[in-house]
Amino acid sequence: MTTHYLDPSREAPYHRKDFTLIANHHYTPNVLAVRSDSPWKNLNEFVEAAKQKPMSIRIGDPGLLSVPHFLVLMLEKASGTKFTSVHFGGSAPAITALLGSHLDALAGGTVDALQHKNVGTFRVLGIAVDAVDKSMP
Repeated sequence: MTTHYLDPSREAPYHRKDFTLIANHHYTPNVLAVRSDSPWKNLNEFVEAAKQKPMSIRIGDPGLLSVPHFLVLMLEKASGTKFTSVHFGGSAPAITALLGSHLDALAGGTVDALQHKNVGTFRVLGIAVDAVDKSMP
């Protein structure tokens, strides 16, 4: 609802100015995670690999124009490289695709990566917050 208007092809009948924020009912920082067996140990290695072969790294997200998708777009802009975004109909299928080695990385919320980080199946390369997040130090 909050981002459809950014894609002109969706012809949304509303725009951001049509809404008034009255509450934030849920907040979860976004993360970029890879499988623990991934060759990338940190975000710098991940970005450098993408610069060597633009569009070769596949990052799954919970949907086109979702907040995690914007995380990927912002990382592209900041790093000067391009990734291949794979949009799913939610976080669960994106997580399953990463676990099954159909993706190279996951852009999602801390809630999507935390349990996998804790049991050692995911490595979190970065978290989009200004301060330390206690769940992902």
